[in-house]
Amino acid sequence: MEREYFLDLIKPKPYLIFRDYKFKARLDSFMVIAKTLCPDFSITDENREIYEETVKYFAADQSCKYSLNKGLFVYGSIGVGKSLYFKIFHALNMASETRNDFKALTINNLIDGITSMGNEYWNKSGTTSGEFESFRRCSYSNSKHLFLDDLGQSSRTAHFYGDSIDVVIAFISRRYNEYTDNNVLTHFSTNLEPDEIRAEYGEFIASRLRQMCTPVRFAGTDKRK
Repeated sequence: MEREYFLDLIKPKPYLIFRDYKFKARLDSFMVIAKTLCPDFSITDENREIYEETVKYFAADQSCKYSLNKGLFVYGSIGVGKSLYFKIFHALNMASETRNDFKALTINNLIDGITSMGNEYWNKSGTTSGEFESFRRCSYSNSKHLFLDDLGQSSRTAHFYGDSIDVVIAFISRRYNEYTDNNVLTHFSTNLEPDEIRAEYGEFIASRLRQMCTPVRFAGTDKRK
């Protein structure tokens, strides 16, 4: 019994959980939510594949072209709808009662949290997992799937008792550990191209993002009026 318990703890677990669903019905729900959030929303030939594949992704549908073992790194020009994309899928996940939903954070959230709480913020926000169980000494995770909006904005430094902390590098480093240790995903939106990540954050972070995420390019030009 002890051995079976231990083996169950260490065997790989899925990052996304599948629940039976109907693709057409889920896509219809997606459109209702999208139109509610943005009345001018439409699916075009330019973005159809992204939306349809992401419906499959958050349903943990094995036919999805995106890896179900990685988060989504959504990039594109300013104003093409990246943040709206995640708002729609957050609402769709909530409506579908999927366990694959995510909590949204901004870099300003990270700065404010670290400035007020220091490293305690990482656990409070669900960025990192909990302490060790006293009996089995095996880690449990209360970390969540997270979405960090607008990676690449200029301000990213928090100050706590005289220490200056690059919250983006600290966040990604911690989320990488949660990804490899606890099967927890992180999604990102950014105006930066994948090749620009190395110049902005260094190869150490760029390498971890490549392992953690599937790049998804959002085509188009600024739609804001």
